[in-house]
Amino acid sequence: MIKAIFFDLDGTLIDTIEDIGDSMNRVLKNRGYPTHEIFRYKIFVGNGMPNTVKQALPQNENLPKEDIHAMIREMKLIFAENWKNKSKLYPGIREVLTKLEQEGYLLGILSNKPHEFAVTTYEYFLNSWDFKVVQGYDPKVYPLKPDPTALLSLMKKWDLKKEEVLYVGDSDVDIKVAINAGVKSVGVSWGFRGAKELRESGADFVVDRPEEILEIARKAL
Repeated sequence: MIKAIFFDLDGTLIDTIEDIGDSMNRVLKNRGYPTHEIFRYKIFVGNGMPNTVKQALPQNENLPKEDIHAMIREMKLIFAENWKNKSKLYPGIREVLTKLEQEGYLLGILSNKPHEFAVTTYEYFLNSWDFKVVQGYDPKVYPLKPDPTALLSLMKKWDLKKEEVLYVGDSDVDIKVAINAGVKSVGVSWGFRGAKELRESGADFVVDRPEEILEIARKAL
């Protein structure tokens, strides 16, 4: 039976795309580059903030590494001031997290968002629930998803078997980290990428409503 559920953060629990897009567009505008419509950022995110910055640059732009690193630093500074302007929990997330906690499931967050932002986001939006771990990306600790090192390490810490874990996310990166760790995956269609990408990536389940996560967890898989 399922004992623990790990969640991605952006696009899964919280709709953060406008704040990410607005922040990155400011970086681009400051440096004279064209900006993007917000929906484009749904493709740019998922593999860490440095990759988002690189994806947002014009395709033919070949900048020196030091310039890209400077833009990443600028993005972190701007995002640090604007991360909660428009972000919000997806409808139904509050209710399903409450029910999962009431039924005794261990809850965790594993995100490619920079660790300091993942923790801050959790503390602001999700502190009503007792997530046992909130792990964002820290290159000194774990590699980015879909590398399974972080997920496997957290499972070991809680003495969890693979068949006792669900990983829930909204992108191919999330499905692949579950596959790489040998756990069941749940793709959420309301996130940044949509059901088609999730199915093509090999998701065990694709859900359209948060309460379906609870229904899956209750089953003996």
